Amino acid sequence: MGSCVPPDAPPVGWEDAIDVSGDGFLLKRLLCEGSGVQCVQGVETSLRHRARAAGHDFSLRRATVVMGSPTAEHGLPWRASEVALRTMREGQRAIFWIHASLVSPPQGPILASALPPWSEGEYEWIEDSYEWEVEVLSCKVASALLSRASRLTVRGGVSIPQLGLGLYMVSPPDAYRAVSEAIKLGYRLIDTASMYQNENMVGRALRDAAVLRSEVLVVSKLNNPDHGYHEALRACEVSRTQLGLDIIDLYLIHSPHGGRVLETWDALLEARRRGWVRQIGVSNFGIGHLEQLRTAGREMPAVNQFEMSPFCQEQELRKYCDRMGVVVMGYSPLTRGERLEDHRVCAIAQKHRRSAAQVLIRWALQQGVVSIPKSVRRERLEENLDVFCFDLDQGDVAQLASCEERLHTCWDCLNLPWVG
Repeated sequence: MGSCVPPDAPPVGWEDAIDVSGDGFLLKRLLCEGSGVQCVQGVETSLRHRARAAGHDFSLRRATVVMGSPTAEHGLPWRASEVALRTMREGQRAIFWIHASLVSPPQGPILASALPPWSEGEYEWIEDSYEWEVEVLSCKVASALLSRASRLTVRGGVSIPQLGLGLYMVSPPDAYRAVSEAIKLGYRLIDTASMYQNENMVGRALRDAAVLRSEVLVVSKLNNPDHGYHEALRACEVSRTQLGLDIIDLYLIHSPHGGRVLETWDALLEARRRGWVRQIGVSNFGIGHLEQLRTAGREMPAVNQFEMSPFCQEQELRKYCDRMGVVVMGYSPLTRGERLEDHRVCAIAQKHRRSAAQVLIRWALQQGVVSIPKSVRRERLEENLDVFCFDLDQGDVAQLASCEERLHTCWDCLNLPWVG
């Protein structure tokens, strides 16, 4: 650490120096490696901690901290605590050496609940430095954050989280890891399909997850070769078996490809009647396809899933779905990376101190649709979830409206001829 070590530095054995925004730094000594969720923005962290000062070990205490919120009320070292916790994971234990300059109280009256952990009763140890021992017991997406994550109610009363995880063509091993991590982070909507060939590992991840099955909404889709009444019913049973689920929450016709759409839709209605699925819908259907269902006297889909981003806005189709009570679920909100460096998106991201991906997801949410960005990397899953603590203003939305170019990064089936 060289010249960065202050005159009253702790003894040798402290392993990491952690910068604290120019005010100084912490030192950390790892006691036990963690393997769980990282303590990041929006995560509710439960911990057990104690302080040491002047040879005095204070009593062991518990606290729950919402990362990104003021921490004074939790009785932690104000400016130092969150910086320290951001270096930790669930299950990790560490001791931090904290210089006194980093624990000065905030301006204004100090509440009893805001006293640092080296104060007991009315007596406070005043030292040049302190040691803070921390064990992270659990990490989960903060309930305060999740309460902002709205849900949309589709026909039949099924409630869908507005943000979920897409698994388009993700390999089975990656699908298992992605779903497992996503559920730990707080995702409660998982989108798969027979075509993706990962339903079995999605199902295993759901069974291995430490959440109730009822907490996670699962979407799957009928593959194009399985169109037809009896074929569709058999395919639905196969998907249920692959997922290991008695009931699929939302089952969609993947696209109008394959034809025989009316009898296929009738099969999905029958699957719902039998209790195999909770609700049904379609994917990649344009206005013409939906109109054919309507004029044939069929019940309208609860959901229509299609590609949607500022570069592929499909405004007329969205207006039609809104009039018909069909909830829109937008896939590929990140344009499969093709427009993440667009200057308009990057300018808005810089303005809000967010990533381009977060801006694109936030845009989709503010359009009132369900968004299912795909990722298999935990840090990206965390980033994609952290979109409920900021809003795009009218100027941002107007700027993104100018991005429309009908960019389809996947297949475009919206104008296929009807084969009913």
